[in-house]
Amino acid sequence: MTEGLRLTVGGDHAAVAAKAVHEALGAALALLTDAAAELDVAGGAWTLDELTLGSASMVLSNPAADGAVVLVSQGLEELRRAPRIPARWSPQMVRQARDLGQLVGRRGVTYVSLGRATGPLQAVDGEVTAHAGAALAPKETAIGTVVGTVDMWQSRKGRTVGLTLDSGETVRATYPADLTEKILHEAVGHRVTISGEIQRNGAGQRVLISILDVEQAARPLPMDIAALAGLYADVAAAGVSVSDVLEHRE
Repeated sequence: MTEGLRLTVGGDHAAVAAKAVHEALGAALALLTDAAAELDVAGGAWTLDELTLGSASMVLSNPAADGAVVLVSQGLEELRRAPRIPARWSPQMVRQARDLGQLVGRRGVTYVSLGRATGPLQAVDGEVTAHAGAALAPKETAIGTVVGTVDMWQSRKGRTVGLTLDSGETVRATYPADLTEKILHEAVGHRVTISGEIQRNGAGQRVLISILDVEQAARPLPMDIAALAGLYADVAAAGVSVSDVLEHRE
């Protein structure tokens, strides 16, 4: 059976505003959708397997998004422990967790909790939101370069691209108007080298890049076994054996 994510929005059922439940559901759904994208299991649709009133409680599940619920739950645990972006979370997911926590104390909401449907729930409280805010806050800025693939682009709310770096991190980057054509035709969907101002949080993680220039980067090719053998062709011709090479390495 597919594991679901349980979301509870606590408070007096006569006081909790429908808008608060709507916002909480939207943030939880966005967390799951982004988690599924991080795991490359973005198919299927999230459905409501359970819904109860009073303190609104619901369970979201998607058989096609294997692992997304676990990633969200583990990320919340990491966010409670330290003010850093959890492993395999994007900064956007941290914002969604912060948005969930910031519902507490508004529109009749007294608490918000999240977790696996079959396990204990975690309170998305002030500690989580404080750590989320710190994880998103830039502490230092330096000029540098990164290499990664541009897999998201938007212009409605500012000129922004999303990058998946070769290291596996995801980060948002902004660009000036004069780079628009270059971004659209040479960067989106491509592996690129970006030069710019890199902002890092207190944990040293990249949280935002202001692009100064971008160039396409060649995709690394796996080494052919014949080419690898060729590296030792000359030494073999000179009478050096494999055991000699290994002994030299040691």
